[in-house]
Amino acid sequence: MKRRIFAQLGIALCLALLVSPSLGGTIVPTLSFVESGTTATKSASIPAGTATFSLDLVADTGGLPVSGLQYYFVTSPANTLRFSTTPVVALFTPFTTSDLFAVPASGALVNRAGATTVWFKASAGDYAPFSGNAIGKYTFNTSLLPPGAYIITPVGEELSNTNTTASVFGSPGSFSLTIVPEPGASALLILGGISLLARRKPRRGVSFSRRGKRDAKIWLLSESF
Repeated sequence: MKRRIFAQLGIALCLALLVSPSLGGTIVPTLSFVESGTTATKSASIPAGTATFSLDLVADTGGLPVSGLQYYFVTSPANTLRFSTTPVVALFTPFTTSDLFAVPASGALVNRAGATTVWFKASAGDYAPFSGNAIGKYTFNTSLLPPGAYIITPVGEELSNTNTTASVFGSPGSFSLTIVPEPGASALLILGGISLLARRKPRRGVSFSRRGKRDAKIWLLSESF
């Protein structure tokens, strides 16, 4: 009887270890993008020529305290997007400006080489675990992007605290940005097409009228003889 009880307790403890982060289970932090100032907007459309566009990076530590966090961004199509003159601003949830250890350079390409960010707590100790916090606002230069669809994805590399380091992250939350032609440009294209059609019709009419006049002159000459 006692052996059965101990066996059941052992199984329950093993299951608890597997599912409970606080007891040593697998920790999976996650990173995702949302439109700046929102909590869940994962896509947006903006007119071509828009100067800049901002996204908030939302982090979930997976139940872990955190003192350091490192990640970068990629785009699809690759190497099509650049940061603005002020790539990142701390949102103090919980990381502060003083915790920004490494940031993308102004105007850098958004890729692994140019988009790495490192936060490291400036004071001793760790921040408490958090979930769904927008930790930083990123601004991109969209002024030269041609019309089309662009996917921006955060890629986590490392989350650390005073006791451990996690290098495996959950599925990232990408953001879909669509650049659409300016309304004025579309209207000009339509007007240009109508204008071309209008020009072609009179030309056909003129050519027929000229031929008709020529035929009339030939008939008159023939009648005079």
